Amino acid sequence: MGEDCNLHEQACAAVLAPGVAVTLDISPKPVRAMTDLEFTVSLSDRNGPVDGAQVALDLSMPGMFMGENRSILSGLGNGLYQGKGVIPKCPSGKTLWRGDLQVQVGDVTGNVWFLFSVK
Repeated sequence: MGEDCNLHEQACAAVLAPGVAVTLDISPKPVRAMTDLEFTVSLSDRNGPVDGAQVALDLSMPGMFMGENRSILSGLGNGLYQGKGVIPKCPSGKTLWRGDLQVQVGDVTGNVWFLFSVK
């Protein structure tokens, strides 16, 4: 599953199987390359916030290898997970990035990805 989103304006949302709603937000805004960033993920299902998950965010550039760029997010409670990272500046001037979010809750694993631009 993939979603295009504008992280410069708001968090991006999707649904992971089985029925876990996920939002990804990056701050500060606008999202800029070569800046210390904070990644925030929110997880919830029909019963409310989902805690106790393992959450990782892999950042890559479609069509161009920019090295491994993975952030492991720590649980804060109430379904929130946070981590820090930096998005490298592409020497070609391209600005389209892909964020692959992996979530494991118990023995269930789900993935979703988002396409977004950086300034």
